[in-house]
Parts: sequence; C-alpha cells; structure tokens
Amino acid sequence: MRMLIINGDDMGRTPNITRGIVKAYEEGILTSASLVANGTDFDFAVAMAKQRTGLGVGIHLVLNEYRPVAEPHLIPSLLNAKGEFWPRPIMLARLQFSRAHCREAAIEWEAQIAKIVDAGISPTHLDGHGHCHATPRLAKIVLELAKRFHIAAVRLPAEPLSYRGFGGRFSMRRYIEKTILATASQWARARWRTQLAYPDAFYGFMDGGRLTAGAVAQIAGGLKPGVAELMTHPGIDNDDRPYGCNYDWKGDLDALLAYSKETFEDAYDVKLRSYRDAWSYT
Repeated sequence: MRMLIINGDDMGRTPNITRGIVKAYEEGILTSASLVANGTDFDFAVAMAKQRTGLGVGIHLVLNEYRPVAEPHLIPSLLNAKGEFWPRPIMLARLQFSRAHCREAAIEWEAQIAKIVDAGISPTHLDGHGHCHATPRLAKIVLELAKRFHIAAVRLPAEPLSYRGFGGRFSMRRYIEKTILATASQWARARWRTQLAYPDAFYGFMDGGRLTAGAVAQIAGGLKPGVAELMTHPGIDNDDRPYGCNYDWKGDLDALLAYSKETFEDAYDVKLRSYRDAWSYT
C-alpha cells in the first residue's frame, strides 16, 4: 500500500494560515497539521483543531522567528536583548558549540509541548520550524520529549536528493541546504530508529512555499510502497504579518484544493493518512 501524509505546517502562526489549513483539510487533500505553540493565532487554531477530529495535529517545535513560551530567565542563551529568539543562522551556530543552548532548547520545547497538551490537543507527531528538530544535537532531545509526552511519531526531513523540484524552478542554494539537511537527518534516523515512527519518504523541501498542483501530482505518481509525507504551507492569502515570510501560502492552498481526497486517491492509487493512522495500516 502507498500512503501519503499531507501536512500543513505553521497552524496557529496567523489567522490566514490557520484558516488555510482548515480549508485545505475540509475541501482538499490535506490530512495533517503542525501546531505552533508560539503563534499569534494559537487559541483560534486550538479551537479549529478540536472541532475537526479527523485532522491529525502534531507540534511544530520552534527556536527562531517566534517568541518563546518558557520564562525568559530559564532560557537566556536562546534570546537576544529584546527577549526574542536569535535569527536561524545564529541559533544553528550556537547549537553546535553551546551546551547551554541545547539544555535551554529542551526547556523551551518542553514548554511548547506542555502548552499544546494542556490546551486539550493529543499530538500525533513532532516536527520543527526550519527542521531544527533533526539537527544532531537536538535529535536526542526530541526523542526524550516524545517519550515523556507519549508522542509516537516524528518527521524525518530527508527529501530524496534526486528530487529537484517541479516545473524548472530549481534553486542551487535550496538544493545545497537540502543536502546538508539530508546528512543531519541520517544522525536523527540513527537516534530515532526503533524508538519513534517516521515516514519512509519526505517531500516538500524543494517546493517549500511554492507548491503547485503539478508538483503534488508528480510526487504522488512516484511514490513507492510505504508511508510518505508531503510538507505544505497553505494559507488563505499571502499576508504573513507579523513574520514577513515570502512564501506563496495561497499557491500552496490552491495546489491542495485541486483534488478532493476521493478523486486524488483514485487518480494516484494512494491512501491519504495522517500521522495518527498511517502505521495502523502497514
């Protein structure tokens, strides 16, 4: 059986993105979402998730861009003078050289997970903003937190290096980043193997924030037996205040609305699943 998890990242980031994920689930092929504890739309996103029991909801762990959940005095190395997370390049560099940064990352992530669980959500999986959860020094923390909160699955963001994106939009910078991430993911795989479930294949990195219906079709048509994940970023429109990311959120939504779940499964001989139910069919 070929199974595909179609996940919408950043639920709770803004109202536009939360509504985009809900629309892609109700009218399109999206099956799963990743909730951000730090998002400006957190309360509305929780309410939307609770009303849609068929939508699998995991946790999008963050260490940059958003504001922290933990008390600032508990995580001083993670924050700048304004009490905000460091930009991603600084954060990644500090993770490589600072034990304090890793210890405090564990504190912050525990606070993020606890906030979501306390809100009444039973997380289906863990993933990370910028895939930070798969970096070698944080993969162990992810495993420990998953066990502590009884979360059974995790994203392994190792997109095949042979997949270069759809429609001639190849980006060398993006491909180099993917190659680095694929190497890091091998460390994560070794850490999580036999301990956590993760999809056999992952897609959405090269098409991140610029997904098309054609890319979805290409990916679905090339799937091998097992469980795969397609990462997406749907939104009602492209207004991303207060974060200012230049993703085409509306484009991702349109790609996910090109099919209904039934017609998509019939067209590509694939079963659409969430992280919650994928492995019960294997």
